[in-house]
Amino acid sequence: MPVAGEMTFIDVAAGREHACALTGVGQAFCWGHDPSGALGTGAVTARAPEAVRTPLRFVGISAGDQRTCAVTKEGVVYCWGRFSQPSADPSGRGGPEVVPIETAVRFRAVRAGLGHACGIATDSQLYCWGTNTFGELGIPSATSRGWAPPQRVPLGDTVVAVSVSSHGTCAVTAGGAAFCWGANFLGQLGNGSWTERYAANATPRRVAGDQRWRVVSTSGGFTCGLAAGGAAYCWGTNAPSDRLLGSTAAPDWCGTDPPRECSTRPAPVAGNLRFETLSTGASHTCAITTDARLYCWGANDSGQLGTGTTTSSVEPVSVVAPAGESSPASAPLETLQLHPINPPASPGSRAAPRTTDARIMIQLNGAVAEAVITDPAGRRLGFDPATGGGFNEVPEASYDSSGLGTLADDSIIDEPSWKEIYFNSPVDGEYTVAVIGTRAGKYTLAIGGYDVRHRSSWFKSTDVPIAPRQRHEYRFQFSAADAGERGLNGRRVRPPNR
Repeated sequence: MPVAGEMTFIDVAAGREHACALTGVGQAFCWGHDPSGALGTGAVTARAPEAVRTPLRFVGISAGDQRTCAVTKEGVVYCWGRFSQPSADPSGRGGPEVVPIETAVRFRAVRAGLGHACGIATDSQLYCWGTNTFGELGIPSATSRGWAPPQRVPLGDTVVAVSVSSHGTCAVTAGGAAFCWGANFLGQLGNGSWTERYAANATPRRVAGDQRWRVVSTSGGFTCGLAAGGAAYCWGTNAPSDRLLGSTAAPDWCGTDPPRECSTRPAPVAGNLRFETLSTGASHTCAITTDARLYCWGANDSGQLGTGTTTSSVEPVSVVAPAGESSPASAPLETLQLHPINPPASPGSRAAPRTTDARIMIQLNGAVAEAVITDPAGRRLGFDPATGGGFNEVPEASYDSSGLGTLADDSIIDEPSWKEIYFNSPVDGEYTVAVIGTRAGKYTLAIGGYDVRHRSSWFKSTDVPIAPRQRHEYRFQFSAADAGERGLNGRRVRPPNR
């Protein structure tokens, strides 16, 4: 059911017992329950959204365990609730006051845990701050007591995504490597080992295996991630009483009090499904497939799998449609009209000379959306406002934007915005373009492919309405040899009927 009121939101985050969201102009609202000030309103409980007591406007928000953090257009992070302020008190210091994190670093995304938080800076480096009991800051030299200021995590590469739990952190680099650090008594770091319950693992270690990762989500005792092709893997605790990994895989024993079945390396989630996005909860995981179907697995004692029952599931199960609404159907394809710039040569005419500058050009106009493009090899380029992740995995490609590929400038109402995405020397095959709404409005998308003879084909979708956080998906085929003659077979994939 919708949240009470007529407000529209562009970002939302759920914490332990509270949730917060941002309106189209960046005003923060929170609701739920938290005695530590995580609502930012001075109240302990709010049954409907209440405005956080600050004149600040934000472009991203994260609700952690008993606190909330958000980042402004200028890249400054503010927090409220427990552990929001520096303190030597191991129980944390804070309250409903919205306070800045004191640092010269500017951020484009933030993720809050319990005692620590991490943010991706505007230069795509990762910084973490707060408590470091289990090494969750990823900085071996940082103190394990008290509160440490923001420090850069040495990963050797830029970062496109970060996930934090109460006592751990995972990040994905631009090169597709996943690193985790912090508590590891259940094998949740995925590096092929486990440590004692209170041991600190402050050095980031790469997740085992040869997968190229797109996203990783950690939730305490287990972690899940999506590889470049959309396959899901999980690792950590997988005891028979709480099968959390999407399969029965439990090749290892972790912990000593008592030992539990686990997997210290990524184990494939059953079902051979391909996912677009994924998120872990305390004891379950949900993911959306590439054809926009929603699946969940794990514990279900509170109905968190959305199946209409309270029966847990080892393997992914489809979330049922709300009562009275149709079940999701296969996503039909809508073919869009092609607009060739250079028509194919007529019979007998002189063939165009071969060149080496085959390329793809994508234009997105309208300050209401961002885009993520996935090439046939599973590599991504663009920015996803839903996760705060930026992607630069494709060689010889660029994402040029008046918003610099972030929500920063796009958060200004009525400001013109354009994005031009270039793939130089693109590989042949099917490309996917995901357009993600940042607020209500209309966009125009144009996609063109130039073959090695410099002949081109285009398709265009004009004045398309989109809502905040709504995702539109387009697909097209590219051939460097004859894109001008063959066309792009451009089409929009419709979401399931609801």
